[in-house]
Amino acid sequence: MSASTTQNASAELHELLKFAEGLDLSNIERAQFQQIIERLEVRIRVRNLTLHVIKNALSALKFNYKHILFDLYATRRERDDYKRKLQDSGIDGSF
Repeated sequence: MSASTTQNASAELHELLKFAEGLDLSNIERAQFQQIIERLEVRIRVRNLTLHVIKNALSALKFNYKHILFDLYATRRERDDYKRKLQDSGIDGSF
């Protein structure tokens, strides 16, 4: 979730709190409602942090995957080159 999405969610929660102020709630109900909103804000922050960590992990995985493929193709090229050299020199290049 982007920073703007987080801000939008937070703004919507604050709008919900303002709406609740207009309702006929007792002080206890109002306090409970505010605690629920605060827990939601914490969960949104935790979810956003988790999403950020997952995105970074996927980015690192993609980066590592590309490097592994590069190494694999380079190794195959080297193997084929050595095989060709062995065949050109008359040595059987089967492994």
